[in-house]
Amino acid sequence: MITFSNSIDGDEWQEFVLKLLYRRYGTDLIEVPDQHKGDSGVEAFSLDGSAFQCYSPEGEHEVAEICSKHKNKITRDINKFKKNKKRLNDIFGTTKIRRWVLIVPSHCSSDVVTHCQSKTSEVRNVIPPLTYVTDDFQVLTVDGYRFLAIEIAALTSSGSLLVEATETNIELNDIVSFSAGHSELAATLQVKLSTLPLLKDSVECDNSIKKLLRMYLLGGNAIAYYDAKYPYIADKIRSLKQSKSTALEIDSAIQNLTVAGTREKFESELIDAVPSLGRETAMVLSYASVAEWLMVCPLKPRS
Repeated sequence: MITFSNSIDGDEWQEFVLKLLYRRYGTDLIEVPDQHKGDSGVEAFSLDGSAFQCYSPEGEHEVAEICSKHKNKITRDINKFKKNKKRLNDIFGTTKIRRWVLIVPSHCSSDVVTHCQSKTSEVRNVIPPLTYVTDDFQVLTVDGYRFLAIEIAALTSSGSLLVEATETNIELNDIVSFSAGHSELAATLQVKLSTLPLLKDSVECDNSIKKLLRMYLLGGNAIAYYDAKYPYIADKIRSLKQSKSTALEIDSAIQNLTVAGTREKFESELIDAVPSLGRETAMVLSYASVAEWLMVCPLKPRS
């Protein structure tokens, strides 16, 4: 089981990518450990001629800063790749490297593509030529979530990967803006909650509405995160939500459903049906779903 929190550091990213590469290549992947004698600009290579490096900048950064860090990483490691001729010749043996690939969580700038082309020319023009590269050698940067999408889907479908959606910051202004832009939905939510015995007080009702809408917005951001990086998880969540929504249209008419009971049951159903879904995110999504069902009417609580 691989567990991801909502922020992944460099070591976690490297471990994750290497496991995915092993799934793709099996024994045709050769890892190059760096605990002894350091690395030479390569963390692993495949017998079909691809050399891999993994990199994830620490912390939150603007796109321009991520771009700069990616280019600096490529420069440092390609310099090692050119400099350590004897060692790399021994490591690669009879394998000739066609592609040197930097695998990152977010490949976000064309400047990095240009930089890769520049470094490609540098390696091709080394004199005397590097014995361990092919004539069509290329430096590449790829988005790991896309490059290894098949392997990620296999892990998530088997439940071997547990992923919490990235945290987002929802401010009061975001909630007010949503309410203003979706006044009919917000009004429906208020009408339904105000009928519940514990929310007869208008202040308590308003506070509960704000909390539910915050969860609704957090849930939407969580789905967007899974869409971008783990689409299998997002698809499973949507499928289960749709099935539950259909069932609630019937159950609300024939049962005394409660908001709390519906939420708790759906959280449990999410965890059971989507084994790779992070537990904290399952809680957020259950609240978000209840808020949505209250606003669009499949859920009509009796108490």
